[in-house]
Formats: sequence, structure tokens, C-alpha cells
Amino acid sequence: MTLSKRIPKSWKSLQIARKQWLRGFMLRRNELSLRNPEATDVRLRHKCQQQNIYNVDETGLTTVQKPVKVIVKKGDKQVGRITSAERGTFVTVCCAVNAIGNSIPPFFIFPRVHFKGSLINGGPPGCVGVGNPSGWMTVATFLEWMKHFIQNVKCSPANPVLLFLDNHESHVSIVCLDLAKKKMA
Repeated sequence: MTLSKRIPKSWKSLQIARKQWLRGFMLRRNELSLRNPEATDVRLRHKCQQQNIYNVDETGLTTVQKPVKVIVKKGDKQVGRITSAERGTFVTVCCAVNAIGNSIPPFFIFPRVHFKGSLINGGPPGCVGVGNPSGWMTVATFLEWMKHFIQNVKCSPANPVLLFLDNHESHVSIVCLDLAKKKMA
């Protein structure tokens, strides 16, 4: 696929448009103006109750903890510590919390090709685990998380849910947007 407009090289390397481009764009578009936004209450704007406003984020956790400093008697030159010799792996956990502090069960992403249910034995009730080679959020794993989210919050046109998420590329796929749109139709 080729684009009819050429994109400046700096956009590709920095992945951002520069201020000069914005100034030129604003000069070419006289109907636009730059203004400070007014504060809007999301509950009023989207007709959502506080319990239906969620924020989602993911973080990587290591399976082997690094020990912190310890208190010893002054003058001791060597301080031993017991630590695991293994390097450990990162496991991604994705959590969604609503405006009143309630959360849905966590969603774990393990760095494995094939997920084994035993990895979440003893985990929080209702938690879900999946595997992918990198252990990070991808479009496919976010789609699975989205299904997990919809199942837990029971959103519908009569019970709308507002979901805030970061700008990660896995969060803005057409399949996920279509799933959310279909659920609210």
C-alpha cells in the first residue's frame, strides 16, 4: 500500500509531527482554532455511573524478586543474602479498576506458546491466563482481555461502560473496537 501524500522522515523516526507542521496546518485551515478544553464530567457526558467507569493498565512482574538492602551491625564488611540463582521471567498482568475502587479479576499473560491452566492455580478467583511467546500484550491477547472484561462488567446499551486505556498499539485494533461496538449495539 502506498500513500498519495509523502510523510516527512522525522515523523517516521520520532513518530511525532513537529511544531512547524502544526503551525503550517493551522495556517492552511482557517476554520480551526487552538483552544483550551473545558473540564467536562465524564459521567454526565457519557451517562455512566461511577461503578461503570473503568481504567485499564498492564504491568510486567518478575517471577524472581531482587532482594533490597538489609540492616546490619556497623563494621560488618560482608553481608550475605539468600537469593534465587535463576534469572526469572516477566509475566504481564492486566487489571481494570472502576471509579469506586472495585476491580475485575486480573488477566495474566505468560511468556509461553501454550498456556497451562496450572499456572493460575491458587490465583485470585475468576482470574484468566493466556500465553504468547513474548509475554506482552498483543492485539490477540487484548481481544481475549476485552472478552474477559465484557463478561465481568456485563455492559449493554442499558448499562453503558466507559473504559479508559493508554495509547498502546494493541488497544486500538479494529477487531477490539468492533467487539465493543457490537456489545453496545
